[in-house]
Amino acid sequence: MGSNIRWAAGAYNKRLIFIGEKGMKKHSVLFILFLAGVLILSACSTQTQESTPTPVVAQSNTILTEGRLKPVNSMTQSFNISGKIAEILIQEGESVQKDEVIAKLENSTETALAVARAEQEVQAAKQALDVLDRTADTNLSQAKMDFYLAEEQLDESKEQFDNDETEQNEIAYEMASAAYQLTKENLNRLQDGDGIDPDLLNAAETRLRVAQLALENAQALLDAYQLKATMDGVILNQNIQVGQLVSVGTPVAEIVDFSTWVIETDNLTELEVVDIKIGQDAQIIFDAMPEMNFTGKVVEIAQQFEEKRGDITYTVTLVLNETNQNLRWGMTASVTFDRND
Repeated sequence: MGSNIRWAAGAYNKRLIFIGEKGMKKHSVLFILFLAGVLILSACSTQTQESTPTPVVAQSNTILTEGRLKPVNSMTQSFNISGKIAEILIQEGESVQKDEVIAKLENSTETALAVARAEQEVQAAKQALDVLDRTADTNLSQAKMDFYLAEEQLDESKEQFDNDETEQNEIAYEMASAAYQLTKENLNRLQDGDGIDPDLLNAAETRLRVAQLALENAQALLDAYQLKATMDGVILNQNIQVGQLVSVGTPVAEIVDFSTWVIETDNLTELEVVDIKIGQDAQIIFDAMPEMNFTGKVVEIAQQFEEKRGDITYTVTLVLNETNQNLRWGMTASVTFDRND
C-alpha cells in the first residue's frame, strides 16, 4: 500500500513541474481526490478473501423411495380362433378357476358333440382290447383242445384210409389233414401272443390309436371354440358380449390374482440400489392409508435400468407381508429401506 502512495506522489510532482504555481490550489484538490482513489484501490487489491469450507453432509441410514401397488400376477385372455360369441359363462368381477370356461364361440356345441363321439369310440376300442386280454387264457385252452381233437381225427382218418383206400376215405383223410394244419397254426399264433391272436391284437391297437387321435383333434377344436382360464383369479377388463365378432389373439379379458400384493419401486437411483439386497425387509406407508404401517420383503431387483427424470433407476419388487380389504391396484406408497453396509 505504501509503494502505491509513493508512486502516486511522484507522478503528481512530475505533473507540477509543467504547470507551475498557477492553478496550484485547483490541483491540490485534484491531488487529494486522486490519492483517495489510489488508497481505495490499494485496499481492495490487498484485501484477502477467506475461503468458505464445504459442509460435510452425513449419509442417511435409510433410503426413501416411491412405489406402486399391483397384484402378484395377471394374464390377458384371448381366443385361438376367430368367431362370434355364443355364450358368456363368467362375468367381470367374478372368480374363476384354471381351465374353467369363460366364454364360448358359435359352433362349440357341435364340436362338443364330436368330442363326445370320439370319447365313445376310444372307450369301445379300449374295451375290445380288454376283451382280448381277458379271454386270452380261454382262447389258448380252446386252441389246444381243437388241436388235440384235430390230431385224433387225423390219426383215425389215416388209419381208415390205410385199411381201405377208397375215394371217400381219401377225402376224409385230406380234410382231417387240413383241419389239423389249421388248428396247429392257430395254436402256434396264440402261444406266441400269450393267448391273443397277433392279428387281432394289431387291429385292436390300431383302432385305439385312430380313436385317440380323432379325440385329440376334436378336443383341440373344442378348446379353440372355448375361452378357458389360464390361471386362478378374478375376471377384469372383460370387453365382450354375446353376438360380438372376435379375432384370434385379441385380448377379451384379464385374469388377476389378488391373493398376494407386490410393490414396484419407481425412482431408486443407481446410487441407492446398491445398498438394497434380496430378502431385505422394508417399511411401507400408502398415501391413501397414512395411519397404517405395512411391511414388505424384496424379491427381485431389476437388472435392466430405466432413465427417469434424468436419473438412472432400477425397479425393486417387494411382496407385501400384510393385506387389507381397502388395498387397490395402482395405489402409491412410500417405501423405506435400511441401508446395507
